[in-house]
Amino acid sequence: MESWIYKKMNEKHIVNYSLDQCIQLLGGENVFLHDYHILCIGYKNNLKHFYHLKILASSPSSKVLQGPHEIILYSNDNTFLQFWVWSLTTLRKKFFEFTDRLSFERSSFLILNESQTLLRLKCVRSLLKILRKQPQQVQKIVSYEKLKYITMTPNESVYLIPQRKLVNTVSIRIREQQQHLLEQSFTSYLREFENTSLTRSDIFQKFQNDVLKNLRRLNLDKDYPLHNKLDSEDIPIEAYNEESIEFTLHEIDFCY
Repeated sequence: MESWIYKKMNEKHIVNYSLDQCIQLLGGENVFLHDYHILCIGYKNNLKHFYHLKILASSPSSKVLQGPHEIILYSNDNTFLQFWVWSLTTLRKKFFEFTDRLSFERSSFLILNESQTLLRLKCVRSLLKILRKQPQQVQKIVSYEKLKYITMTPNESVYLIPQRKLVNTVSIRIREQQQHLLEQSFTSYLREFENTSLTRSDIFQKFQNDVLKNLRRLNLDKDYPLHNKLDSEDIPIEAYNEESIEFTLHEIDFCY
């Protein structure tokens, strides 16, 4: 392991990057997980531990970073273990025996040697791509120490097409999360313009305009790549069909 990785890992905080910064660091918008080494960090017995791994593939019926995944774990002596794990949550809790409550994508980082950067998976979640294979001999509860002594039969690398699901709407949980984030952001705007001449309606208009501009920048249509998008200040608000986007913030008293 490179010395800069130990230095970054032992810092109190590891920097989070915006989506634009992630694209610049990675040099593109399609990130295939099997091309990158990953560092997973966690706590066990109140001490920080880490594991060096690669994610090779996932089940055709799973979403990226959910469900069964094929993993390679690297040891300090240059040996490795290759196996299927039931989930990446299982990998942290059962195999690594981490006792903290962080998710895998929050506690794991792409290792970018060229820029000496640890890039949190959570930051690049929307860019991730993964190969698909049929899971074999999926491990569920064996710890890493025990797994080293288990002989697993190699299986052919037959890559499959992801199974497409018909989903027309997002879950209630995601809708509620989005609503909560909008309300939090609007509260920040109210705080920012407190004791100014702007009315609540004026502040909301500024908030809505900024949200619409940021939505435009997040458009990942293949015919309009993110890295070629205009700066948000160059996008006329008239370009949006405001009737198609409805803001229904709860009528609550915001604290600021």
